[in-house]
Amino acid sequence: MSDGFPYEMEIGTLDGTPQALEDYRGKVLLVVNTASKCGFTPQFEGLEQLYREYHDQGLEILGFPCNQFGNQDPGDAAEIRDFCSTRFDVSFPMFEKVEVNGAGAHPLFQLLKRAQRWRPDVTIGDDAALVRAAHDLSDVAARLRGAAGAAEVDIDFATLRAASWREGPLGGHLMARGHLDGLGLDDLIGIDRQKERVAANTRQFVAGLPANNALLWGARGTGKSSLVHGLLNAHADAGLRLVEVERTALRGLPQVIDRLAGEPWRFIVFCDDLSFEADDPSYKVLKSVLDGSVFATTDNVLIYATSNRRHLMPEFQRENLEATHSVDGEVHPGETTEEKVSLSDRFGLWVSFQPFPQPRYLEVAAHWVRDLAARAGVEVPFDDEARSEALRWALGRGSRSGRTANHFARHWVGRQALSQRG
Repeated sequence: MSDGFPYEMEIGTLDGTPQALEDYRGKVLLVVNTASKCGFTPQFEGLEQLYREYHDQGLEILGFPCNQFGNQDPGDAAEIRDFCSTRFDVSFPMFEKVEVNGAGAHPLFQLLKRAQRWRPDVTIGDDAALVRAAHDLSDVAARLRGAAGAAEVDIDFATLRAASWREGPLGGHLMARGHLDGLGLDDLIGIDRQKERVAANTRQFVAGLPANNALLWGARGTGKSSLVHGLLNAHADAGLRLVEVERTALRGLPQVIDRLAGEPWRFIVFCDDLSFEADDPSYKVLKSVLDGSVFATTDNVLIYATSNRRHLMPEFQRENLEATHSVDGEVHPGETTEEKVSLSDRFGLWVSFQPFPQPRYLEVAAHWVRDLAARAGVEVPFDDEARSEALRWALGRGSRSGRTANHFARHWVGRQALSQRG
């Protein structure tokens, strides 16, 4: 929707409560003038059906009673409210009676009728267009369904290795990813145990055999995300594909899986750097998809998630006070702890990643110095000076990890290469 929409405006509802249009920012709006004694009155039922179908995906229908067309809505606010609720069980917002035409038109309608450029995000128009919006609901529904999927174009996994899921006001869509890194499994040094466990699970999945959803958790920068990228590159030719879903888009996870179910490829749905705040309800969607819904998930999708938190949610000291003890001293965690553990427990495979000891960190740094120097076409030895600089770099970052080693190598090789060029 255009930023010129009058979000600063407040309009009274049928019960007289001021309603700020700011509350509808980011939504798709269908603005309709209504009448309780109009020939199109039965379309309240159709509007309500549209509202219930698309409201959770971002649709808002704003109803404005109007008595300008043949004296078809003469009642007061209480009569209109009673009519809408008892006859059609209307749940979308109904506002105060307004004029939509002429010198006395409500400021909202004056503004909208001057701003045709907002179509189709806000359905507006002259008197006839407003009436059509109210009665030609099949066209409105088609436009809404079109808006929900219009952004997804040319997603062909025969030529595309990875995509990302983007949430929109009427649901989500897949978006092609650009250039992917060429990271190989051999580039991941110092995580052999973790690499083998996740790689074995992925090989089973690619072969069409049973495999587990996986949670890769532990210290930052230790190769969790890189391992998933490396597995995609290793198995892309065998049909493995990846769809990345951000935490803020998790509500669309069932839609993602439905979208991928009919594809002939094997998909990792990847949630990177996943964690939830205590009051974030979106984790329940993930719980249901992982294990708990009565509906079976598709066999061609696995969920891989990375996190710095083992249980994905914050844990507080006060939660320990909920624990109970049996007469023989056995400890039983409280309900809050059980709820938090239940999310991570639904991943069949847990793989932990720890900070690197110094020798491993230096080994990884040496690998990346050699690799980046070869790409730049320069000779940069990993000598005593480089080792000292690598340790100083890690000390400054407060972390010895694969990410820190890679960052150091970029700094060191770039600096040496520039110096060699004079």
